[in-house]
Order: sequence, then C-alpha cells, then structure tokens
Amino acid sequence: PSPMQRHGRIASAAVMTLSPTQRGLALVCALMLMLATMVIGVAVARGAFVLLAAAHNERDRDLAQAAAEAALRDAEHDIAGTADAPPDRAAHFGPAGAAAFVDGCGRGADDLGLCLARAPPAWQTLDLAAGDNPALVPYGHFTGAALAVGRGMLPARLSAYVIERIAPPGATAQHGSFYRITAIGFGTRAST
Repeated sequence: PSPMQRHGRIASAAVMTLSPTQRGLALVCALMLMLATMVIGVAVARGAFVLLAAAHNERDRDLAQAAAEAALRDAEHDIAGTADAPPDRAAHFGPAGAAAFVDGCGRGADDLGLCLARAPPAWQTLDLAAGDNPALVPYGHFTGAALAVGRGMLPARLSAYVIERIAPPGATAQHGSFYRITAIGFGTRAST
C-alpha cells in the first residue's frame, strides 16, 4: 500500500478503538438532557395546574360573595316589606315589633330569622353553613325573589340570612330601628 493508504488505515484504526467509549458517553449525555427536559416539563405542567386551581378557587369565592350580597339585598327588601310577605312579618320591623326578635332567632312562619342582638352576635353562635339550620331565612322566602342554584357555574346552595335588631349607643326612638343583617352565600361547591 502507498503511504497515503497506510495513513488512512492507521487513522481508521484509531477511530475504531475510540468509538465504543464515545458512544457510551453520548448515551449518558443524551439521557441526562432528556431527564433535565422532563423535569422542566413536569415543573411547567405542575405550575399550570396550580394556577388553574387557584383561578377556580377565586372564581368560586367570587360566586359565593355575589350570592351573599344577593342575600343582603333580599334581607333589605324583607325589612322594607314586599307584597309577597305575610302581613305579620312587616309589623315586626315597626316600632312595636321588637318582641319578635328573640334569643336564638325566631323559627316560626312570620318571625323566621329574627334574632335578638346579644353578645356574641348571631353570626358567631349560629352555624350558618349548616344546610338544615331552621333559624336561617332562605333567599326569596319572604320577598318572592328567585336565585338559580344547582350545577355548572351556579351556586351549590341557596344563600340565606338572619336579621338582628340592634340598639346602637346614643340611638333614640326618633332615629328609628337599626338592624344587623348577616348573610351567607355559597360557590359552586357547598364548602365555599
């Protein structure tokens, strides 16, 4: 063989002896890069799911807040009186109606949810989230208003309220009557 051919064979033989080691190292490097890529991908996906859950919880909380606000407005209409309310109900919010506000809250047909103001207030002593609390006035009970509840983006349960008659310091009969309304609303989950 010519010197050029011999040199080519020698170079070729040198490459052949280094090749198995280089291939093993390349495999390890490729696996490490794939592992790093997978870890980054899992972190990104996990972060996206955390953000999605946070957005869902915030939306649920906003829905519960809106339902509670609706219950506050319903209680205000209850106090103001509506055509659908029983006649005895409207009389409780007049000057002579203080007797209807009882300790532990009324549970009757016309005094439902009317609570005597005391310490601690009703919102601390009543279990407002209990679905079977007989002292709570369900939304629309005395006003005839309707609030859609159920599945999807609707509240899981109907909002409710109680009304306490309070006497602020310095208030006189000329100032009229004062009430504290406590309302609860629910999100798409009854636990919100």
